Amino acid sequence: SSSILFNCHQHLRWLRERQCMMLQGKDIYTAALTAIPTLLDILLPSVSYAQILAQGLPLDANRVVSSANLSAMFAMLFCNLLSHCPYTVASLDLLAIFMMREVLVQIEESDLSNEEKVATMWMSLHTTCFLSSAIFALLGKMRAVILSGYLSYPVVSGLMAAVGVAGVNSAVTFLWPQDEEDNFLAMALAVGLSVTSVVMKSQGIPTNLAFVLCFTFGFVTFYAWVFVAGMSGNDLRASGWLMEVKAASVNPLLVFEWDWSSVSYWHLIPGPKAWPICFVAAMGRAFGITGIEAAVAETPYSVDDEMWRQGVASSLSGLLGGVACGISPPYTSINHQAAKGNKAVGRLTIVVSTICLALIWLSSFPLTNYLPRFLLGGLLMMVGSDMVVDWSWGVRRRIDRAGLVTVVSIMLVSKCTDLVHGIVLGVVLAICWANYRFATLDIIKYHVSGVHFRSGESYSVNQKQVLQKCGRSTQIIGL
Repeated sequence: SSSILFNCHQHLRWLRERQCMMLQGKDIYTAALTAIPTLLDILLPSVSYAQILAQGLPLDANRVVSSANLSAMFAMLFCNLLSHCPYTVASLDLLAIFMMREVLVQIEESDLSNEEKVATMWMSLHTTCFLSSAIFALLGKMRAVILSGYLSYPVVSGLMAAVGVAGVNSAVTFLWPQDEEDNFLAMALAVGLSVTSVVMKSQGIPTNLAFVLCFTFGFVTFYAWVFVAGMSGNDLRASGWLMEVKAASVNPLLVFEWDWSSVSYWHLIPGPKAWPICFVAAMGRAFGITGIEAAVAETPYSVDDEMWRQGVASSLSGLLGGVACGISPPYTSINHQAAKGNKAVGRLTIVVSTICLALIWLSSFPLTNYLPRFLLGGLLMMVGSDMVVDWSWGVRRRIDRAGLVTVVSIMLVSKCTDLVHGIVLGVVLAICWANYRFATLDIIKYHVSGVHFRSGESYSVNQKQVLQKCGRSTQIIGL
């Protein structure tokens, strides 16, 4: 009878699993509806992040956007297939993009010819993505996620806030007037969008939804004004609302097209300014993976093994596409909530997103010709200000006054100098904090039984007899 009950239990369990994996019409609708904000979260920042990479460099921003869409397509598929969590969603990684920017600037400041610089820059996009993600995978293989526990919370908050400051700086540089005829109207509009998104988030609206709503409102309002004013695309470019040069469509199949003979392979190695940013990028990905495992995973799994898997997936997508990607905890949570425990719906959302990204990549539609500059800079400013608010103002109740001074110090150093100096200061403060925490920690100094313990007190004969009789079952731990 027990064998029959066991077989019935196994059969019912198999039926429940099959029911969870079945797809219905409403499930397909749910997957498609969930994929829409995910696609917007990838497409909109891809244009803004391309401006970070191509700003002041001999790179075609539209080609970088095409590479970003291709990378996101591969990352969306690979990161989900290799993940322990079926709801994992990938997106562009701002931290790793700052590392790529440092490598590009390093090549620009070298003594190479223009042809060699361009060829080396295009190849460095792929090699830097692969290298940064491969290091992340190696850390997972070495089970180094425990090292993140040695970083105090104020230091982590300061480093993440410093990245947000760098994002805001990039937006300000992008929107700053180039000549006397320009004005600060685009900058003011971008600041208005950023402040609006922060206020919306403070009222309980999710960050990703606030970004989409602010962008949609700005885009619709802008082109409504353009329609009423009767302005053409040339007029908008001449007045500085759009990018100065109209971009042509980019052949999406030319991702690896550069003069291979002009590549300087020595300059592909990241310089000393890029490695600290790689450290922060790896730390950010580790925190994201840990958060997904704690909040979304239905069954616990090894975070180290997940780091290894995501590192492999990101390195492959970066090598093929050329722009760094990583997991997105907010959209992973959205996918998990929409799927309602149905793993097939979670996987289907990824499939729909991947197909849409592939179609967008193949269409090679030049988005920079139609997105106003204040929206491109506004997106960067919204992302950066969101990180600054979350990791400086939002954590004020979790840290003491000394921790708040640490956060502000890292942010000010990053603002006054650059992100690398802020990271170096954060590492130094992390070492100091770790030593202080270990110095004040109650540690076990000795452990003996009641037979061998001598406290210096005077005991009576009866007390000594009790200690002799029951001393071995009495454990004394000194701190």
